[in-house]
Amino acid sequence: MDYFINIDSICDVDQTQIREGYDSGVIADLSMMFADGNEYPDELPPMTVTQKPGDDFHYWLVDGHHRYKAAKNTGVTKLRVKILDDGEVNDLDDLRFLQATENAEAVARAMEKYALGI
Repeated sequence: MDYFINIDSICDVDQTQIREGYDSGVIADLSMMFADGNEYPDELPPMTVTQKPGDDFHYWLVDGHHRYKAAKNTGVTKLRVKILDDGEVNDLDDLRFLQATENAEAVARAMEKYALGI
């Protein structure tokens, strides 16, 4: 199920990014999708978040760092998210393991669709 959360409830974005940096071209392309208003575009998948340990009001991004940056740049205030409720994220190391797992699953799904010609 997708939820809408306030963009300000996402925290430590740069600390939770597992890549070395951001692709400014991707952010620019995404920003054009967000530029038409304050809503999260329907054609984009929801971002994936998990509750920040010990904090009932903030989330860590699991997937969607570029979408977050684009939304922030264009003034979007509400993000469409999928909230993971695994209870296993206690620190940044746990979060990075979860990110790698989620990324591997997404790549496997994409490869399967490619192989099937979907």
